[in-house]
Amino acid sequence: MSEHLSLREAVLSWLEYAGGLSPTPQSIVVLMLQPHWEDVVREVAAAAPRDEHPDLYAKTDGDWVPNSRTLLEASGLGTAARLIAKGVPVPVSEVADSFVTFCTGPAPVPERWLLLNGTFPRGTRIPLGRHTLQTFTAEELNQTIPMPALNVLQRRSRDLDLITGAPFLHVPDPGRPVTRRPTWFDFTGPRAEKPSTGRHSFL
Repeated sequence: MSEHLSLREAVLSWLEYAGGLSPTPQSIVVLMLQPHWEDVVREVAAAAPRDEHPDLYAKTDGDWVPNSRTLLEASGLGTAARLIAKGVPVPVSEVADSFVTFCTGPAPVPERWLLLNGTFPRGTRIPLGRHTLQTFTAEELNQTIPMPALNVLQRRSRDLDLITGAPFLHVPDPGRPVTRRPTWFDFTGPRAEKPSTGRHSFL
């Protein structure tokens, strides 16, 4: 973490202004216009270059730049700012650390996921060719949340208890763009077992 102190400090400086926001800012533009946001974006570019983290970038006016929507929404940083604006005591140091980890940790590997209808023992992990059949523990699912410091401060839109132990079939998909989305399920992909017909719920 010490090698990314500049990024951490930029995030902490930006969060200082969150208390002055409207209690329920709905637009991402409001967050992007806060003082020091440009510093955060610049430090992200320095700490997480695009060749290592293409998931954090988008093309703007012909140039690849850190995507503010991804940095704010997918990371949970925007949610932290909104909670601070409401007067919720947010552990800003933990939030800053989680954001640094979100930006500088290993880039996600693109995969396709299928939620199955079935019952399997906890801890199941069965390789099926390129696919893996797996049930996930609550601890494993919690690791997918980029801002764990906020878990106890808000009711999450996705209740992980509902899918703890549920069976998933997942497979690497190297040709799929690497992106970060704040949503849990992606409804755009074809079913793994029926590539030419139908649609189903994938991560």
